[in-house]
Amino acid sequence: MVLNEGFSFSSAPLQDRRAFLRNPERMLFHVDTKFYKWTSYPLVGPKGITPWWSFVIKTRLPSGLMAEGFRDSEIYARRLGVPHIKYQRVRGAVSEKFNNPMENLLLIRLTREVWGYAGITSGQQEFKDPALSHVYLMGGKCQAYIPNLTSACVLRIDAAG
Repeated sequence: MVLNEGFSFSSAPLQDRRAFLRNPERMLFHVDTKFYKWTSYPLVGPKGITPWWSFVIKTRLPSGLMAEGFRDSEIYARRLGVPHIKYQRVRGAVSEKFNNPMENLLLIRLTREVWGYAGITSGQQEFKDPALSHVYLMGGKCQAYIPNLTSACVLRIDAAG
C-alpha cells in the first residue's frame, strides 16, 4: 500500500487544514520527487518528519495550477530585494511559532511513492507575542502537505543532489 493512500485531508488536525487558503489537491508524489524547506530543525525531529514542504522543481497540480520551484522562488526574492529565506517565510506563511530562525536549507528526495496534498498557503500570524497577534504573513505560495513521512520514505540530499 502507498503511504497515505487512505488518508483524508478532512481528518487532518484543524491547525493543518487552516494552513491552506482552500482545500488542497490530493496528489500522488512519485519516487525521486524533491522538496525543500528552510528550517532550524533536523530532518527527523521530536515529532518525526514535518509534513510541510516546498517543491524543488516547478510542479503542475492536478487542477493545472503551477507550484513554483526553488529557482522560481529565488528569482522572485531577488526581484523583491529580499533573501530567499525571508521570501519563503512571508509567501509560505511560516510563523516564527512554528519555525524560527529558519537558518538551514533542508532538501529531501522521496524514495517511494506517497500520497499527499498541495495547495495555496493561507496567511498566518507572524509572531508568538500576543501583543503582535494582528501581524500576519501573507501566504499565497503553493505548499505540499505529506503527513506520516518516515525515514524509509525520504532521503536527505545536498543542493547538488
